[in-house]
Amino acid sequence: MKSIKGLTWKLRGGEISTSGSLLDRVLTRRGVMPSEAPLFLAPRLADLSNPFAFSQMKKAVGLLRDMKRGSRVLIYGDYDVDGIASSVILNEMLSRLGLRAEVYIPERRKEGYGMKLERIKQLVKSQIDCLIAVDSGISALEEISFLKKKGIPVLVLDHHEPQGTLPSADVILNPKVPGESYPFEGLSSSGITFQLARALEKRISGSDTEALRYLDLAALGTISDIVPLISDNRIIAKFGLERISRSPRPGLAALRRLLALEGDLDTHHISFMIGPRLNAAGRIKHADLAYHLLTAEDILEAYEMAQNLQELNLARQNLTDRILLEALAAADKQKDKKILIVSGKGWSIGVAGIVANRLVESFHKPALVFEEEGSYLRGSARSIEGIDIYQLINPLKEFLESFGGHAGAAGLTLQAKNFSPFQKKLWQLTAKKIPAELLAPTLILDEELRVGEVTPQLHAELTRLKPYGTGNEEPIFWLKDASIQELRVIEGTRRGPHLKLIFEGLKIPAYWFGEGEKAPLFSGDRKVEGALSFGTMNYLGQPILRLKLHDIKLTS
Repeated sequence: MKSIKGLTWKLRGGEISTSGSLLDRVLTRRGVMPSEAPLFLAPRLADLSNPFAFSQMKKAVGLLRDMKRGSRVLIYGDYDVDGIASSVILNEMLSRLGLRAEVYIPERRKEGYGMKLERIKQLVKSQIDCLIAVDSGISALEEISFLKKKGIPVLVLDHHEPQGTLPSADVILNPKVPGESYPFEGLSSSGITFQLARALEKRISGSDTEALRYLDLAALGTISDIVPLISDNRIIAKFGLERISRSPRPGLAALRRLLALEGDLDTHHISFMIGPRLNAAGRIKHADLAYHLLTAEDILEAYEMAQNLQELNLARQNLTDRILLEALAAADKQKDKKILIVSGKGWSIGVAGIVANRLVESFHKPALVFEEEGSYLRGSARSIEGIDIYQLINPLKEFLESFGGHAGAAGLTLQAKNFSPFQKKLWQLTAKKIPAELLAPTLILDEELRVGEVTPQLHAELTRLKPYGTGNEEPIFWLKDASIQELRVIEGTRRGPHLKLIFEGLKIPAYWFGEGEKAPLFSGDRKVEGALSFGTMNYLGQPILRLKLHDIKLTS
């Protein structure tokens, strides 16, 4: 029985034995054992890993505390939400120590990702006493070597994959460094920075309570960077969202007001509404605007900046739509390849990652998207579950000028003359390394469900799984033995009209967003199986329970 979208449906965890309530069965399929369930369902701040579990945290705290008041510290940040949020935490934290912190965020289009030697040479002319690289630096061997020769202490706070040799920094806080004792590898850079803030506060006052005010920023970076929302990240996301919902800083309060976000926020609001607008600054202009919004103290000033970000986000959407059409056409010619590698003149590195992600969604295979500019190409890579894009590209570093990233995403630059050889070599490599079954479009479902089990009570129980994200996705269920009682096409969005369905014996409506044109497929027998998740929609200011369809199988 084939699904309408042509997807293969699979139960998470395969044919494993499950028992107990539906929530218990979902947890079992996600690898959460009964003994671990209470902590997973009710995480506590007290369960965060000890920041001093980092092998070099004590050294980092000592180095910063030993600096004289008024010493100048340069924070070398990054232009995405994780890098921006980390920079804000560091700036506020260092000011509390009596240090003069200055933030430098590179411009995406002119400088690209990571530390650049020429820029470092310019920045050190202003006599800095220390440099902290955040959300980059783990591969900046030459740049950090230059700083060390100048006698400048360097701290690296980075969650990206190390590339063999480590930089000669005084301190490296990166849970992915081989031999690192920190118990969780999945922290974002803002999560690492938050842990540094906790460690400093513990040394200053004996308690990390003051550092908890940075939870909102740590959650912003953690959720926006799509790191696994398990372990420490789950705790950071949960309590950070609570802080954003109940006592947001002026910049976030302004964005909430602009976007008409009321009540408690969840990861969806960060991933698809707040995060993209903060990222739009660096994608279209300069990330300084997003940084200044997050550090704003006046709500009226913050609201003006939020409006500017909204305009930039609209420009980002239009630019993405234009490039995506061209990228889809180019990718369509590479259907026989196991990885998509496309480039174009007039494309923008600012949205290359978004376009690559859309290609991944459309073709269910890894994708690299490059901007052609002069004698260089700069690109972003995105991948699918089960394929580590960083490890896939890493053997081909000989073709690259710069490269960095992690399992799900990477950024790279190469000379135009090397593009064709790189493309050919990567196609050859992936033809051998990527099993065909990994590229089969698949929908992972959490458990089977009957119509009679779909109740508001079940929805309330499932909300205990929040916050959702990578590694703890919103559960999707396999609805068995369903019959469509009513079907209507309703007004949609840019994606097209929606389908509204009512199943026999079920009062809760189901919506298949953007799939209104599929209505004729249900003109005959309406017995179906559905892949659906629970959700709410606002009606006259009240949350109304609804179901979201992800795919449908016709059973006859």
